[in-house]
Amino acid sequence: MYSNRSLLRRQRQDASSTAETSASRSEDRFSSSLIRLKGQSHNETSGNNTTSKNVHSVVIVIMEGRGGAEGRIGVAMHDVRYPEVNLCEFVDSREFTTLKTMINVHEAYDIVIQSGNEERGTTKLLGEALMTAFPEASLQSISAKYFNSDRGERQLRSLMNLEISTVSEGCFRRTLALGALAVLLKYIHETRFVFFRIKSLRIREMGVDDTCMIDFVSWESLEIVDTDDASKARKHQMKQKRTLMSVLNHTVTTNGYRLLRSNVLQPSTDVVTIESRQEAIEELIAQPQLKEKLRRTLSRAHELDRVIAMCIQTSSSWTVRESEAKINQIIKLMQTLKVIQGIRTLLDSANVKSQLLIEKTEDTRFEQIMQILMEKVDDSMLDGRKNSLHLQNTKCYAIRDFVAVQLDLARQTYEELVSQVEQTGAREIAEHFHNNPAVRLSFSQQRGFHYTLVTRQAESVTIPRNFMEVFRNRNTVTFNSRSVIAYNDRLEQVVSEMFLASDVIVCDMIELMQPVIPVLYYAMDALSTIDFLCGLATYSDLRDTCRPAFGQSFSVSQGRHPILDWADTEKTITNDILTSTSTSNGAFFQLKMLHLQRRLHHQVPAAAPHGNSARRRPSAPIDWSNLGAAANRQLDNCYSRSIDVIVSQFRPAQPCLTRDRRFGIITGPNMAGKSTYIKQAAQLAIIAQIGCFIPANYATMPIFTRIFSRMGHNDELVRNKSAFACEMSDAASIVQYADRNSLVVLDELARSTSAEEGVAITYAICERILSLQSYTFLATHFLDIAALANFSHAIEKYGVFQD
Repeated sequence: MYSNRSLLRRQRQDASSTAETSASRSEDRFSSSLIRLKGQSHNETSGNNTTSKNVHSVVIVIMEGRGGAEGRIGVAMHDVRYPEVNLCEFVDSREFTTLKTMINVHEAYDIVIQSGNEERGTTKLLGEALMTAFPEASLQSISAKYFNSDRGERQLRSLMNLEISTVSEGCFRRTLALGALAVLLKYIHETRFVFFRIKSLRIREMGVDDTCMIDFVSWESLEIVDTDDASKARKHQMKQKRTLMSVLNHTVTTNGYRLLRSNVLQPSTDVVTIESRQEAIEELIAQPQLKEKLRRTLSRAHELDRVIAMCIQTSSSWTVRESEAKINQIIKLMQTLKVIQGIRTLLDSANVKSQLLIEKTEDTRFEQIMQILMEKVDDSMLDGRKNSLHLQNTKCYAIRDFVAVQLDLARQTYEELVSQVEQTGAREIAEHFHNNPAVRLSFSQQRGFHYTLVTRQAESVTIPRNFMEVFRNRNTVTFNSRSVIAYNDRLEQVVSEMFLASDVIVCDMIELMQPVIPVLYYAMDALSTIDFLCGLATYSDLRDTCRPAFGQSFSVSQGRHPILDWADTEKTITNDILTSTSTSNGAFFQLKMLHLQRRLHHQVPAAAPHGNSARRRPSAPIDWSNLGAAANRQLDNCYSRSIDVIVSQFRPAQPCLTRDRRFGIITGPNMAGKSTYIKQAAQLAIIAQIGCFIPANYATMPIFTRIFSRMGHNDELVRNKSAFACEMSDAASIVQYADRNSLVVLDELARSTSAEEGVAITYAICERILSLQSYTFLATHFLDIAALANFSHAIEKYGVFQD
């Protein structure tokens, strides 16, 4: 029998669906107003499932500002797989750099923008920019009348759960983001058939100032992530370890991987957050047994996203498939809560001090949810068996006995039918196959009960005519009989009745859990955070790493390229990211000559000043005993290594890249390691700002708010740009948006034109970047650029050479 509460809930759902139907008839349908500009149409989707793998799960709605708000962008974003909505409003460039980066970080490739304003040019410019940047995305436009900020504010206040949402009072005054929210909720209602309960949704206000922005073009050039197809690239990267993301990824859960990816692509700029992560990683490294136990325990946890979605979403339909899915999620919730209990026990026994590890696992409301589940859910059949019949029985018997009379009657019928089909199978095997041990009665989700014959002659073996639905595989033949098929039909009906009856109990439990739904969000965050920190601790423990400090200087001692260090630690060359506080022209060449002279055991003339083509004069014999211990040790290192980075002047003190000496010019022959060196600097900065330890002996670096790169010389035919045009476009973006808290990495700038023009352009760009006071590395073959050091004390000259 259904409970009165369940019947009332069904009646309310029917009434709400009727009201929604009448409302939709009284106004123009939203979905018919959508104009597909590029990609797959929304009409090709069906619920949370799609008919094509090209339909994306992340929806982003973009609203542009007009008039006095021109240049501002409002964004509302939702992933149908995860139970939260993100809001953001910011000022963007004419190239929509921040918006493009946000779309790539969240993989939001189902895009909706305004329509009807093409004559003004702005919306048309946005549409063209998005179609060019994301050719595989689904881009649609909708009339501006749907971008109603007042409606968005009402929906925000209605759906937002105050405990778990991070929305400031200022968000209610951001009309662009609220207008985008109104369209987003309407869009997912009409096209994804998703409805949310009141006061159940987590809404986050995203900020662009609390993270380090890295242009998505730099993701590939700096080898951060692979921009190929995500599923293919991820599987390949995990084996090849060819990107920074793949090197750092030691997570065991999907949400842990998502958190790692978002932090690698947008590192934090909050020193408190970074240092708290460092403390947690340091504590996990100090207790390796605890770290491994946590990782093993986390591997048994299920993702709670779908569980929370089940609790906060409503549906006017009532199907067997939805009922089965709910039973599955309730079972997973119970298993995951037990995992959280195990994690809490491990942390308590280890006396962990880090608040990041323990703060969200100590909520007493976990016990309330567990008590609600234990009263009606039976998990005794969760014994690890994976065969199809046992998995079906796990769902059929997930609800305890004597909870619902209709469910108990359906189970009794189910048991009788299973017993009868087993008897029928044994009788037919004995009659037609003479109890051949190679023939057995099997069960699968697709075919139900059927017969399986194991033989090496699957193509030629003869099956009696009494059997049908014969399928021959390599070593097996599957078939069925009329009597077993009849039992399967009856079993399917009984199982459906059991799922529908169990769904009533599940819905009752969901209603009881509504007041404590926020704790499920905390559980999801706790699992992903612990997995994220354990993954970083695993990387830091496997490599020879150090905890970086943060200040105004950029100094790394014996640093190693993270990807090359993972590939082969023994062959990786350690480099210092250094610049001395006083530069001596020609010191690099002098040291190179000293190195070669020591190897060849004869004296050579002294080098002319750097960049000077005058005739070199012979120098006096060099007294090796007066070089000092530091120089002799460095020369010994140069002798034993194939590639070394030599700073402009040796001295016992450790030099560093400071605010006053912030521009490094790196010269050297081809294949000497210039590009590798500057990529290493950028990657170490990213690793440090996500809170991880870095492969070095010592490191101190600033907190960067932006990281820019200009590398490679490829043209872009889709954008109708030559290699030179691409270089100048990227350089223009750098000189326009870089500031004193930015890291700029330039590799072979202006090499797509003549040498004279290239020197002039590079000189001008360097002058501009010097005025911006950004931390900069420039790798170049233009030796004349070193003349900039005569006009600015902020420049340091590096040299890279190969033995």
